[in-house]
Amino acid sequence: MADNNMLLYYTYDISIKMAMADNKQKIHWLCDPCICTNQTQTQNYTYTEWREILASQLEQIKDNMKLDKKRLSSSIRKRTCASDYRPSAERLGIIGAGVIVVEICIIIFDDLLTLVMRLKHLV
Repeated sequence: MADNNMLLYYTYDISIKMAMADNKQKIHWLCDPCICTNQTQTQNYTYTEWREILASQLEQIKDNMKLDKKRLSSSIRKRTCASDYRPSAERLGIIGAGVIVVEICIIIFDDLLTLVMRLKHLV
């Protein structure tokens, strides 16, 4: 290609035609023009007309893009515990469980003492 020539792109219906033009504005087609038999693609539609025309395709695309939320890794991780094998985390967990067990034992022991005292008063 010579320096004084430049590559231009022309749109003809749907296809793109490449043409070369020199300084004299002569156009040499690199491809034959496309003869389209489908004239519906050359019509201009409004936004609402396109929505009506493409409604079924849009619904199909939406259905294909839907994900099962129960199978997403974020949903699975939300309901499962992650293991933590650090010694400090294990000790803290044991201390926390111990505190809960001691509190429950104190409540049960207090109730048992109250029950024994009332049974002694009834006899």
